[in-house]
Amino acid sequence: MTLQGQKYKLKNPNKEEKSYFDRTFGCVRKVFNKALDYAKNQYEEHGNSTNYYDWSKYLTALKKSPEYAYLKDVSAVPLVETLRVDLTNAFKNFFKSKKGKYGYPKFKKYSDLPSATFKPNAFTYNPDTQEIKLAKMQKPLRVIMHRPLPGKPKQVTLSRDSLGDYYISCLVEKAYEKLPATGNITGIDLGCRKESLVTFSDGKKIPNPKYADKFAKDIAHFQRIMARKQKPSKGSEGSGRYKKLKLQVAELKKKEARCRAHYTHNVSKQMVENYDVVSMETLRPSNMVKNKPRARSIQDANWSELQRQIEYKAERRGRKVVKIDQWFPSSKTCSKCDKYYNDEKQGTEWKAKHLDEWTCVYCGEHHDRDINAARNILKEGKKKI
Repeated sequence: MTLQGQKYKLKNPNKEEKSYFDRTFGCVRKVFNKALDYAKNQYEEHGNSTNYYDWSKYLTALKKSPEYAYLKDVSAVPLVETLRVDLTNAFKNFFKSKKGKYGYPKFKKYSDLPSATFKPNAFTYNPDTQEIKLAKMQKPLRVIMHRPLPGKPKQVTLSRDSLGDYYISCLVEKAYEKLPATGNITGIDLGCRKESLVTFSDGKKIPNPKYADKFAKDIAHFQRIMARKQKPSKGSEGSGRYKKLKLQVAELKKKEARCRAHYTHNVSKQMVENYDVVSMETLRPSNMVKNKPRARSIQDANWSELQRQIEYKAERRGRKVVKIDQWFPSSKTCSKCDKYYNDEKQGTEWKAKHLDEWTCVYCGEHHDRDINAARNILKEGKKKI
């Protein structure tokens, strides 16, 4: 049994439901910010380091004060969870991060996309009707059940996106059957060019749909119009046309993200079903996007998510994933004679030419750069098995 999150959209919440959701989000944000401010002041003024137990006591004191009595109007569980999980993890990442990668925890803004987590003691689940009712709500949530829940949720997370739509994510246990062995093993090279998002060691290639390019023209069109409209400021809420255009841009970006996520799921599923062992590089996309000319293409290729999906789907289905060192020179090594590409003998500079094809001066083998890299990754992966 493995834990899996299943996300559902809520069906047109009425005024009462929206009021409850927004009040919960507001209280969660307020508790997080007040606890972070408390932790900051305790360290700066008294030199004391605080933890979840201190923040929990501080939350109890807040609820007793008349100024923050409204915190009692919503379930206490999401308020506690934002301290136990969100704030605790924010400080853990800060202390463990190298060279300030995460930085000091930041205060939550009203404009941030909100969420609230409910544990089993804060909701009820009816297995017959598959209805979920949150604490301090009169009626169950009206959920668009596009697929049934396989069991009782371990926790549910309420969220709202940039378009104002509400979603519920359920964490459930699900059993997966092991796939039958195919006898196939492959090495893959990830790319960001249109013709090769994934290149296999047998020469097959999966194209890159380039969703960022497909939606860029429409997004830029609406953003140019937005730039000429009255924007929100301290003295004005902004024009109605500006708000409409902002929603249109958000809708296009949401559609782009969903198309990319759908394609990534299909590619990862295909690899796990067709191969017993998948060998791939240990890429660091977060570092690679610092290369500004290629940053947009790398983000659009969705490498990090594709790697993550291949790994967890392979584990569920009884497949094996082998990851080789990120510094292994897979592109510049001949897959036939295992000789390293020599710039002086080739008479050209590798990085300057961006060679798609090259010929080994040692054995005379002509290579497609991506296929050659995939074959070398497969060879290196076999050594680790």
